Order: sequence, then structure tokens, then C-alpha cells
Amino acid sequence: MSNLGSALDGLALNFDVLHEVMVFSDTQSLVRLSQTCKILHRMGATLLLKRGPVVINDDAEFMSLYTFLQRHRLFPNHALRNLSFCIKQVPRERVNHFVSILENSPELETLRLAYAESVLNSESPSVANAIVALTALRDLSLHRAKASTRDMLLSLYAPLERLDISYDEPEAIDPFDQALLANQIAEYHPLLICGNFASTLEELSSRFSNLLSNLPLPEAPVYANLHRLTLDDDWPFLRHWITSCPNLRELFCLSFHPDGDPTPDGPIDDDWRATREENVQDQQLHGSWTLLQEFAGDVITTYLVGLTCHVPKVRIEGDVRPGRFTVMLQETLEAVQPEYLRVRMRGSVLRLLDPEDGLCAVLHAVRTSLKRLALTLCVERSPQAPTSEADPELIGYTSLTVRNVYCSRPSVSAMNLTAYYTECPAYDDAVAHPGANIFGPSTRRTKRPRR
Repeated sequence: MSNLGSALDGLALNFDVLHEVMVFSDTQSLVRLSQTCKILHRMGATLLLKRGPVVINDDAEFMSLYTFLQRHRLFPNHALRNLSFCIKQVPRERVNHFVSILENSPELETLRLAYAESVLNSESPSVANAIVALTALRDLSLHRAKASTRDMLLSLYAPLERLDISYDEPEAIDPFDQALLANQIAEYHPLLICGNFASTLEELSSRFSNLLSNLPLPEAPVYANLHRLTLDDDWPFLRHWITSCPNLRELFCLSFHPDGDPTPDGPIDDDWRATREENVQDQQLHGSWTLLQEFAGDVITTYLVGLTCHVPKVRIEGDVRPGRFTVMLQETLEAVQPEYLRVRMRGSVLRLLDPEDGLCAVLHAVRTSLKRLALTLCVERSPQAPTSEADPELIGYTSLTVRNVYCSRPSVSAMNLTAYYTECPAYDDAVAHPGANIFGPSTRRTKRPRR
């Protein structure tokens, strides 16, 4: 401490004041302050590690972090709290360095492994052991998971509050989770491998898709504190999730279905209808969520999950085209009866305002429950026609149409309406995938038929 005091003799401000200044400085100012002298450099390094996140994308950045920690004598017990490790595989000569960083991170709260399986298999089990020993971990993301990742989760007892696990492999022709056999589902299902965190987990993001995931499973733990669930599943079956997550409040779903029929007027896919009917019948027999407050998903996924409970807030992501997609959306809205609805519809003026399967059909499904509407209309016209960001005449006409649907009531209490013209695209570009991915680019390569 005497050395620290002597080093600060020449500073105009005492150490406590400088520390407070640096704590409340933005990142750029903190870097500049840390370059003024050795004492502030060390203090600034510690604060930067706490602030995070530290993102490692290649071997050079990894060695830069390791050298930085060594040079400033931040081993042991450095202040790293948020680490994102995006290297595909730890080189043999770097494994001990990585283990050393993890073992000396007692305050590490957030860890993301973009290539979890290959990192955990890096020459030595010490990487997995180092992660298992992290007792302060609260937020964990594991992508490209397989057997070693599952084994590590089964041995981890940190009080996780948020977990993101994905079995997707963008480079694989046949994704790992989709290739699992019936007797392997229970070994990898997220509900069964996360039991150590059942009492603390509040948010779970699961990318696990298998046609056999509706088969009976061993009794799964109850996640009583889980309030937010994100499901990336091409064929989402809800039974196990409803049973294990009874207090769910927010549900976000995503599936990947490149539509074989590019026209919006084709029939509803038989596999889609069968999946929805199975979910609906199951909820009618065994019950559904009672505390659900918000749902978000593209139109196809919204149809597949077949919710039967009341959901106050519904967000439909991506474009909804008049035709079978509005029919699918209408069925869902009639069941959940939202008070708030956000939806974006795309098509020609005639199709959008068609009373059979256009905007009116969608609004008719929620005429008794809706209080707030956020509606966007993307009106397609030929490339030769002039375009504009917004059309007041179209907005006025659409607004009148909305209020005509609600003729039995004064009006929707709050309506946010946007309408604009856009160039009419080719069907194979615009309709091949009517539901947009709301969680980033999908890694699913091909659509697998349900049957």
C-alpha cells in the first residue's frame, strides 16, 4: 500500500476520487485515463474487465487477453465477468491458457461458447472441469452442442438464471438434434439436462428440433421460476413444456419451413395442420398456460403451436400475405383473443382489403378483445408505378376499414397504422418463406416432412 501511496504523490487528486471518476466514465474515457500512468492503467484494466463483454474471435485476440492478464499481474482472481469465446477449437498449446483464465475468474457471470462441443473436447477434460467450477455463473450460452456439452451441464451446479442451448450445426447436412433416435431424445432434451438449475432458471432459449419430441419422456423437473422461453423447433410440441414450465409469462417461437407452394392461395400444409391439431387436442385434455402474457412468432409457427389460452399481447413477426396465411392467423387469434396485436401485412390493395381473407378477416377474429393495434401495410404495386414512404389516402381508407370492423364499439383505444407502397417482388423471393426469423439467421438447411 505504501508503494501505491508513493506512486500517487504526484497526482493532483487522491486515489479514491480518481477511482470514482473512472467508475463512472464511459468506456472510451476509461481507456484514455488508463493510458496516463501505471496505477491508473491497472485500475482501468480491472474496471474494463468488469464492464465487459470480452469477445474472443481468433487466436490473436485470445493471446492478447492472456498476455494482458499476465502483464498486469491480474492472475489470480482477475475481475473478468463476461466472456464470449467464438474460437472453433482451442489449439493444444493454448488449452492450459484457457483453463487458467477460467480457473482464475471467480466473478465470471456470463459465458458464451459459440463452438461448445469442440471447445469442451480440446485435448483435455480440464476445460469442462474449469467451467463446472464456476460458481458465480448466471448466464450461459452453448452453441453446436453434443454429448460433451450435455455431460458438462449435468455436472454444473452454478445458480444459472439464463441458459441458451443450441444443437444446430450450420456446416452439417444433417443437424445433430434432428438425427437423434427415439431412445436418445430423453438424453438430450433441454428439460431433462437442465434439472440442476430448475430452482433458479428464469429464461431458457432452446434450439432443439426432432420429429419425435412429442413422445413420452421421463418425468422432468418443474421450472417454477422460468418466465421467458424461446423455442426454435421446426415441429414444436408443447406438452412437455407446459408441464415443466407452469408459470411461463413470455413465449417466443421460431420454426423454419421453406414453403413448397409459392402462392399464398394454396391449401394449408397437411403436416402443419396435423401438428396444430395435436397441440390443440393436448391442451384441451391436459390444460395450457394460465399466466402467459406475451407471444411472438412468425405466422407459420404461430399456427403450429396452436395456443388455446388467452394471451394479452401477440406479435406476429414477418409479413402476412392474404390467403391461407391470414386464414391460419385468424384461427390462432380466435383462440388467444389478444388485447394488443402487432402485425405486418403485404400484398396488393385489393388483396389486403379483401373481406374473405384480407385485413378484415384478421381483425374480425379479435373484434371483441382488441384494445391496441399496431398495423403495418406493405402495398405492392408494379415497378413502373411511383413509390412513397407513406400514403395518407391509403392510411385514411384503411383506418376507416378498421373502424367499420369495430362498428359495435367506438374504436380501438390506440391504433398505430403505417401504410406504404413497395415494389412488387417475384413470388419465389417474397413468399417462399412468409415468416421472418426474429432471433437471427436460421441454421436449418432443409425442411423435413413431419410424417
